[in-house]
Amino acid sequence: MIWKELGTTGVSIPEVGMATSNYRAGPEPLRRGLQAGALFIDTAESYGTEPTVVDAIYGVGERVFLATKVSPQNFRSDALRRSVESYLLFASLD
Repeated sequence: MIWKELGTTGVSIPEVGMATSNYRAGPEPLRRGLQAGALFIDTAESYGTEPTVVDAIYGVGERVFLATKVSPQNFRSDALRRSVESYLLFASLD
């Protein structure tokens, strides 16, 4: 797997990944993608795929670079904090 720097952040991300917009196939195809080396997953609150992604990365989450986006209705600081904390709690079940 090739890793590339994310802009000039010093953070490296996998070159190959999977997007989950309009994704409905469940966690197993994502798990197979992870096993094949696609260790970057793009998701968002508005996609409705975060629970499936969390299920897919269970047990291997520490190897996965996960990008998620907050829905516009959660842009205010208090709602943003709740949204992020809720997702991190859900994702920490790994």
